[in-house]
Amino acid sequence: MVMKPTEMTDPVANFKSFIGSGMATARIDEGPDGPTLVIEPGTDSVKSNPAWVEYFEGKVEVSLYSKDIGTSDLLSIASTLKPVASQSTHS
Repeated sequence: MVMKPTEMTDPVANFKSFIGSGMATARIDEGPDGPTLVIEPGTDSVKSNPAWVEYFEGKVEVSLYSKDIGTSDLLSIASTLKPVASQSTHS
């Protein structure tokens, strides 16, 4: 799992652009915080990409990927994650 800040203002347009590129088989699905990019494993030009789900939670890009489990499992895992905004770095 990777979480990083982003300034992206239109994730769906970004997802559509990726899908249109044909770099791998992908779709937009409903995820834990709205639209989620779902990339099927082994569908890039050399059949080596991992299963991948990516969504945006406010200004945070959240990506989960795996060579060992599929996209449905990654979506299930994503649905159990606490929202970033509710996590505190203070005790």
